[in-house]
Amino acid sequence: CDPDRLNYNQGDSAPGGNLTYQDHKANFHLKATSFDLLIIEGNHVSFRGTGIVNDGPVVSFVVEINALSKLGASDTFHIYIPAMNGYVAGGNIAGGNITIH
Repeated sequence: CDPDRLNYNQGDSAPGGNLTYQDHKANFHLKATSFDLLIIEGNHVSFRGTGIVNDGPVVSFVVEINALSKLGASDTFHIYIPAMNGYVAGGNIAGGNITIH
């Protein structure tokens, strides 16, 4: 997963940024093409958008992130892709950390 500087500046019509997600076990990757919702509440972020799976179908997705490393806990990441048979994946981030500005 690589959420790269997802942002929503005053005057923007929609959030902007990048998201690439790859699941090696399920053999697919998702490349976000647009975002339509970004909510930041303290250490919790959720965002919603659409993307292309394996250079084919366009799907909607939702991502939930908890940036808890500064509080002494693990950061968490979860992704939901309903159109892919209710695909859900995520858990604690094993390396690195997530920062919310």
